[in-house]
Order: sequence, then structure tokens, then C-alpha cells
Amino acid sequence: MKEAQAVDLQDIGITKGRGRKSVTGAMIIEVPGKENKEKADKLATQLKEVFQNKKDVRVNRPEKMAELRVKNLDDSVKQEITTALALKGECSPDQVIVGEIKRVMPRSMGTAWAKCPPSAARKIVQLGRITVGWSSSRVDILPPRPLQCYKCLRTRHVRAQCNGKSKRQML
Repeated sequence: MKEAQAVDLQDIGITKGRGRKSVTGAMIIEVPGKENKEKADKLATQLKEVFQNKKDVRVNRPEKMAELRVKNLDDSVKQEITTALALKGECSPDQVIVGEIKRVMPRSMGTAWAKCPPSAARKIVQLGRITVGWSSSRVDILPPRPLQCYKCLRTRHVRAQCNGKSKRQML
């Protein structure tokens, strides 16, 4: 796309950017080196401005995330989970994503799924337990999920590379 040439990588400080295609067919631009997060943020901001009128172009600034399971939770502490994980993991609350609190048994405490940067997840898991609200909650790291195709529901590939003939309908 010629519009992307309006963004000058030298002005941002990117001298060795590397482009490649993702598994889904999207374009990925890797920004190596020191201060790569700040440079990637600037690049994403400028690309969003250039492509703001294009409906078929989406610019994201993805980051690696680790998944955690937080156990022994009261139903009323969803906001406190985010704060506690950010505090113990020494990261921004904006970098922490927390799901709904679920119960396995009617009288048991709840469990929530959370995502945060890998460095924060390591710090949190080393502690073993964190205080959320009035309870001490156990935190476990979850193994990475495999790629899954939503066309045939098999693993290790995505729909863009699927050569299966069956089409499963999602409800």
C-alpha cells in the first residue's frame, strides 16, 4: 500500500525493521533493538493516522501475554484483581486483562482467568498467592494454547491455511 510509505521509519528511529506475514495472512512489522516498545507505539500511532479512512485496514500493537488462573475469589472483587495483579507484577493496570469470575461448585469461591505481560506473570507466580479484597488467592500460570482452526476445529493451523472440506457452524 502506497499510503504506508507516508510513514518514515528513520524519523521514528527504526533502522532495522523486519516485515513478515503472520499465520493468518496479516502483515507484521517487528521492531528490534533498544526502546523497541516506544518505537513500535509511535509506528502504530502514525499508521493508524494514515489508514484512519480505510475500512479494510486494521492496525494493532500486539504484545506477548501470559495467561493466569486466579483462585479463591469472592464475586465482588473483579476490579481489585486487576489492581492486585498490576501491583504485584509491577506493570500498568492497562496491561492486565481479567475475565469474569466463575464458580465451579455452588458454595465454592470463584476462579478468574487473567492475561498480563510475561515478566509480570513470572513475578506473580513466584509469589504463589496474592491478596485480593479480603482473601488470599492462589495464582497459577496456564500453558500456552495451541493454534486452532475455527473451520474444522483441529489444532496447529488456522482457517486461512485450512484445506479441510467440512465447515462447522459456530452458534
